[in-house]
Amino acid sequence: MEKIRKLNRLPIGIGLFILGFGLFIDILWFMHEPRIIPLYVINCIPGILFFITLAASFLHPKRKITICICGFSLFFLSIIYAGLANFGALVWDSATTPIREISRYKEIITNMKQGWNGDPLSHFPEDIPQGSSHVQMYYLPPFLQGGMVFQLQHQLPWADNVKLKNLHEQYEESALQIQNAKHEIISSKQYLNPIPILEEVELWPDDLVIYILHAKPYETNPDNWNHGYSTGVALSTQSQLIIYWLEEW
Repeated sequence: MEKIRKLNRLPIGIGLFILGFGLFIDILWFMHEPRIIPLYVINCIPGILFFITLAASFLHPKRKITICICGFSLFFLSIIYAGLANFGALVWDSATTPIREISRYKEIITNMKQGWNGDPLSHFPEDIPQGSSHVQMYYLPPFLQGGMVFQLQHQLPWADNVKLKNLHEQYEESALQIQNAKHEIISSKQYLNPIPILEEVELWPDDLVIYILHAKPYETNPDNWNHGYSTGVALSTQSQLIIYWLEEW
């Protein structure tokens, strides 16, 4: 009799383990990305199907074999589906999550200069300048039809204010377009619609000047910037701030 009870407990224990494992995966996802509610349901489906199959086979013993074949077929299919859904979510999350680790700057800029043949990224420094403070990087790699954003910002030491002045003079000559913090055009060799988003800049300094150095619309159509790109520098003497960017739509 005790053996029969243990045998009856075994399927229930397996079902609880499967359901608990699905809930555990849901908790991990919730801590990282709480908005993917459909995935939470998908992860619980195998455990729910397992218990439905057990209950149906118990209530209809004469159809037990048919119920088990159908129920456990759906159960195994739901496991495969949940696995693929989680894998797809991981791929999507890794591809759409910005990289902010400063330690990876050298690796990213080296790889990007090879892919972009250097020119649109020639204004980016090879390394983070010595003595810089408040260094931040934002890199959102291209994924499917989505664009790409790469930005580096840092503040120079106050002793380097001459360097910042020289940069202003250099880019005033080479920039295709110059804008102020209110996006008012100061000068332009060709009118360009796109401007950088500057993801990590919460409050733009009043004296921020945006220099668009390279820009190209899609298939040279000035009215279509989808798949085009813009690259340049933003400088603030007041904050000793330098922002480099490359943005592709």
